[in-house]
Amino acid sequence: MQKKNHIFNKNFAERLAVLFNKETQSSVSKRLDCSQGLLSNYLKGEIPDTISLLSKLANEYSVDLHLLITGETYGPQKRLETHHRDLFKQYNDLVLELEEARKIVNELGGKKDRGTTLTPEEENRLLENLGRVRSLPKMMERSIKHQAEILKAMQQE
Repeated sequence: MQKKNHIFNKNFAERLAVLFNKETQSSVSKRLDCSQGLLSNYLKGEIPDTISLLSKLANEYSVDLHLLITGETYGPQKRLETHHRDLFKQYNDLVLELEEARKIVNELGGKKDRGTTLTPEEENRLLENLGRVRSLPKMMERSIKHQAEILKAMQQE
């Protein structure tokens, strides 16, 4: 099967990367019972032309891609619910990541405050987690705003 890069493919790859979050390709491929090579190609934006063709058909005939592939209706309300659930999971993952980053900062920062010289690896780990402690709350705030927008849209349906 010939592979081509299309704009669709790059967007598809970005969406997959978000879905996989911090999971390894190995764990995803095991769970989905598919090859790591296939996932790797998808994440590079290299997907079989048949998938691009299905997307083009769905767009051309204004048909939901999920309906085209599975025959199952997947209306706007269901999409919103699914998106909300995914955002909620991502938010919870951010909370856990923030807790872990704070724990590392407290541990290594406390060590440093007590006069212990940190190894270069520890210094890098401290700096990396200080950055995460600063950036994660902003990401969480955006996630909450996005969830609120989705809930509002769900109520309007």
